[in-house]
Amino acid sequence: MSDAEWQVIKPLMPWPAWLYGNGGRPEKYCRRRIMDAIRYVVDFSELPRISGSVRTCVV
Repeated sequence: MSDAEWQVIKPLMPWPAWLYGNGGRPEKYCRRRIMDAIRYVVDFSELPRISGSVRTCVV
């Protein structure tokens, strides 16, 4: 994810409750890395529909 894309997505994400003193523990993983992983899974799931069988896809 580019810095420009992250600047668009970042304000749309909810703030963690622990920042407001509402309990919970600090995040274990960076939110940007989580969004990168979600985008990877979504992009990869589109490959078979776009290019045919998963077996024919070269990643």
